Amino acid sequence: MALGRVYHGGIAVRRLKLTIETPGGHSWLHFGQPSAVHLMGSFIHLLSQVNPGEQPRTTYNVGVIEGGRSINTIASEAACYIDLRSTDPQALQALEQTVRSLPERLALPESRFHFEVVGDRPAGSIPQGHPLVRLAAEAHQAIGMQVELDAGSTDANIPLARGIPAVCVGLTYGGNAHRLDEYIEIEPLEKGMWQLLLLASAAANGAGAW
Repeated sequence: MALGRVYHGGIAVRRLKLTIETPGGHSWLHFGQPSAVHLMGSFIHLLSQVNPGEQPRTTYNVGVIEGGRSINTIASEAACYIDLRSTDPQALQALEQTVRSLPERLALPESRFHFEVVGDRPAGSIPQGHPLVRLAAEAHQAIGMQVELDAGSTDANIPLARGIPAVCVGLTYGGNAHRLDEYIEIEPLEKGMWQLLLLASAAANGAGAW
């Protein structure tokens, strides 16, 4: 759903799983003992107060929360998955260090916090003036479309991070990404496929020059 957009830069992405463990117990008999679920809520509250700044663009998100066994059990384990992103790898590293330091403000004698890396998408880019970027722009212009250059998290990240020229282009329009009502428009696919074929053909003919 990014027709008219050419991604020539891949943003850095780091994904963490945080697991919190406590002894647990009965909600009545052991009231007051640390709960992994309560601690996870406190951690997420602290995370929500982190301000990564506007430049370079850096973001975070807790996308999944797991934990607990029953309504009357003090949770002995909880976990969450955290998505960290930035256009600057150093800013991403600084954000990760901040996230990893937050449990220090919550630690209790009977609680354990463990971070695990579950995703690591490296960053990379090619200049706007690179021949492949120009070809992508010209392919759009050939079908009467304006083009916008951008950076994102795409399948081009890996080759870009390894110094291999790559771009990612869209095929149509759409909206509500990652929601249950996500959609794409069918009619623009014809234009999208034409610019993709033009780009692939031009890139194949000029690949030896890169």
